[in-house]
Amino acid sequence: MGRGLTSPSADPTHSDEEIPSTMGEINEAPRTPILKANLAIEAPCTSSLPSPDALESTLSISPNPLPIEHNFPAPPTPPAVPSSLSPRPLRYPETLGTLIEIRDSERKGLGVFALRDLLPGTILVSESPIVTLQDNGARVDPLGATVNALSPEQKQSFLSLQAFSRNQNESRSRSIVYSNGYSIMGDLATGVFETASRINHSCVPNSQYIWKDSIGRMVFWNRFKLLEGEEVTVDYGHKTKYLKRIYGFDCQCGACTDSGSDVGSSSGSERSKGGDLVSIDELVRKDEVLEKVSGAPLPTSAHISHF
Repeated sequence: MGRGLTSPSADPTHSDEEIPSTMGEINEAPRTPILKANLAIEAPCTSSLPSPDALESTLSISPNPLPIEHNFPAPPTPPAVPSSLSPRPLRYPETLGTLIEIRDSERKGLGVFALRDLLPGTILVSESPIVTLQDNGARVDPLGATVNALSPEQKQSFLSLQAFSRNQNESRSRSIVYSNGYSIMGDLATGVFETASRINHSCVPNSQYIWKDSIGRMVFWNRFKLLEGEEVTVDYGHKTKYLKRIYGFDCQCGACTDSGSDVGSSSGSERSKGGDLVSIDELVRKDEVLEKVSGAPLPTSAHISHF
């Protein structure tokens, strides 16, 4: 028996003879919701309001309820973004193929090289990471799903990077991040880059880099004049004795091998006189304008793994 219904036999005021008559009256009554089945249905009263007892015991719903007015304002319509706008580029300006190229580097795998002579302070690479790894204490490593979410081209580029494993339980994707990543976002995250992660280390580097939060890019520029065909190098920021342990290689620069491989370069002459900072500030202004025009979010938020 449903909740709120009372058995007629439990009421001493009803006899067995009264039950069929009562049920007949119920069957002939209009089909309106009734709270209690043992109540007599009476004709509606037009001269006065129902008694409080009747209101308490009987519930009927009007077939034509009054309309309910909603005075809540409609949510604002978001501004339309023209479909002709292209996504925010991974590199800006695009220097790959115009100022620099990626090719084989002797004893270093792939490296980044100057395609022509470049004056000090030239922006070599200004790039957003394709994978960003942040540590938030999660037990499950989401890096695999993050890598699978990359475009086929970016995924191929990521998986082709060096993967120096520090222990047998380390996944290949995590080894790639640790071997090729740069500290970004105030050292709160590690970013892996399609082009910049190909730049090799030197203890006497010819280039420098800085992370710019305002544009979500790592910016590389040459400290000295680069000659055509010269390899772009940066200092990874670790002492030579730790390079093998962290990255899995022994430094082959001229300072470490006495081979003179870096002596013949333009490093050490024609030093930049502040032109690098001027170029970076100008680049930041241009890139901020590009972001507003494209209407696209910073690429750094596209593929972020929290672990």
